[in-house]
Amino acid sequence: MMQFKLIAIRLADINLMLDWRYQPPFDFYNPPQENLYHLRTQLLDPFWRFHAVLDEQGALSGYCSFGEDGQVAGGDYTLNALDIGLGLRPDLTGKGYGACFLTEIMDHARDIFEFDTFRLTVAAFNHRAISLYGRLGFEIASTFTDTAQVDYLILTKLKQSPA
Repeated sequence: MMQFKLIAIRLADINLMLDWRYQPPFDFYNPPQENLYHLRTQLLDPFWRFHAVLDEQGALSGYCSFGEDGQVAGGDYTLNALDIGLGLRPDLTGKGYGACFLTEIMDHARDIFEFDTFRLTVAAFNHRAISLYGRLGFEIASTFTDTAQVDYLILTKLKQSPA
C-alpha cells in the first residue's frame, strides 16, 4: 500500500503537473497549454487551497484542491459540503493507488476543515473513478450536463461515514 502526504503546493509541483499528459479518453483531464501564467497564479493562490500529494520518497504523485475549484459550472452545489478536486499522476492511474490517494486527501481534510459532507464531481465517462468513489462510500447525489455537453455526476459522502 502506497503512503501519501499532502503539502501546500509549490511552483515546482505546478510546473511538473502542467507537463502531465493522460491517454484517451482521460486526455480530457490534460492541463490546458494556453494561459499558463494565469493557471500557475491561480494554482498558487491560497483561496483555491491546492495541495501537492507526495509519495513516501517525496515525489509528486498528484494534487488536490478543497472548495470551489472542485465544482463544475452547471452543477447543483447548494448542499453545504466540502468539494474536492484531485488528480493522480498519469503513470500512476489504473494501478490500484486511487483508494490510498483519496483516503489520505479525505483524512487531511477532516483535520483542517469544518464540514459534514465530502463532495466530488466527476465526468460520467470516468467509470474507473466512479467505481473507486463508490467503493469508498460515495453516493450519486445528482447528474448534469455542462455547456460543453459533457455529462457529470456529483457524489457525496458524510464526513464520518466509514470508507
